[in-house]
Amino acid sequence: MENKYNFKGFISFLKIFKDEQTCREFLEHLRWGGKPVCVNCGNSEKIYRLKSERTLKCSKCDRNFRVTNGTVFHSTHISLQNWFIAIYLFSSNKNGLSSCQLAKHLEITQPNAWYVLDRIRNVMDKSKQFDEILEGIIEADESYIGGKNKNRHWDKKFKYSQGRSVVDKKPVFGILQRNGMVKVWTLDKLDGVEMKTIIRTNVVKKSIVCTDEYRVYRGLKNKKRFKHYVIDHSKSQHKIDEFYHTNNIENFWNFIKRAVTGTYHKVDKIYLNKYAKEAAYRYNTRKMSDGIRFIELLKECVQTKLK
Repeated sequence: MENKYNFKGFISFLKIFKDEQTCREFLEHLRWGGKPVCVNCGNSEKIYRLKSERTLKCSKCDRNFRVTNGTVFHSTHISLQNWFIAIYLFSSNKNGLSSCQLAKHLEITQPNAWYVLDRIRNVMDKSKQFDEILEGIIEADESYIGGKNKNRHWDKKFKYSQGRSVVDKKPVFGILQRNGMVKVWTLDKLDGVEMKTIIRTNVVKKSIVCTDEYRVYRGLKNKKRFKHYVIDHSKSQHKIDEFYHTNNIENFWNFIKRAVTGTYHKVDKIYLNKYAKEAAYRYNTRKMSDGIRFIELLKECVQTKLK
């Protein structure tokens, strides 16, 4: 299946998922392997398809159901084909996709487009990849996401917003496995106890942790837990012994900020965690082709239970 759907671009994508029926059949195959299973009682014997074809009926519990029941696509007025297009465009654009852009592509309203993207972000936020424990050489760093004071109108500037102030910015903490994946958290403030707890919970013992000279990382070094390398940027130090540095996690912060400033322009603090997880998801699937990434995200959309 992976070779068949490893399409080169959007035109190839549309040729495969050309109508609603094709998308529905593909989703049924992805969810049930071609043999429908009742979402109400789990019965897989004698499942009848009604005239509408979209609706199925279970002979055991005598209840109707559809392949979209219990998925991200349930109880929405957006067509399944539009959902597929949205997932593909959203996941294949390196710097993200705004709701205004998606609304134009799908010819729907901007609020509906925002609703679709928000549901996809919720799936990315709950992705199983973020449950993985990191190991090896780990880079830990923090960044601040928010507008620059110098770009604000004179009556909208914030006082005392320089440096590590959180008056107008939100701190984001991340840990990255060298040649691997990244995990991020948005925090109310940079608390050393909380940050070190995150590292100890999400990193395998005996790993090597690289950080900058910020004081919140003091106490990480422990023979039973980690070997800690401190890169002192205040002394123009960028790496130790060529291997130990925080360059990759710092590049990841640039990746997030390009998406925020270039595509979304402004992100509310309430939703920043979702946007940060979105960027992390893109980074972690960077080596996948657009087709494989689309299928993997579609699988998560089927498996993730949203409120």
